[in-house]
Amino acid sequence: MIEGSELLHTGAGTSSTGGYVHLYGPTGENTLNAKNNYAIVLEDQEKWEDAERMFMEVIEGQTAALGADHAETLMTKGNYAGVLQASTSQQLRRSLPRVTATAFLKVTSSSAAIGASGAPGGF
Repeated sequence: MIEGSELLHTGAGTSSTGGYVHLYGPTGENTLNAKNNYAIVLEDQEKWEDAERMFMEVIEGQTAALGADHAETLMTKGNYAGVLQASTSQQLRRSLPRVTATAFLKVTSSSAAIGASGAPGGF
């Protein structure tokens, strides 16, 4: 289903915009809505950098066309914040197992060193 949505909104991107920008202009409501929808598709596909870039384009366009405090601009900023949070969480999840494994190896190697030295406590 994402693939179909992506095909529907591919014309919303900056390099392949063609349609929406040509018909409605870079800050036209339809262009911005299509870009926003495409950013959501990118987010669903966990293409964080592309989603961030697309949301920023939408925010810039909405700010210029509607104002920084307009409801749609604020909603897009919230979507952008969600992408930042999700990408950061994923990066942390990826690095956590390595950090945990490294810490475990340090603890077990120091326990083995203590045991080999004949330290009291049966180590």
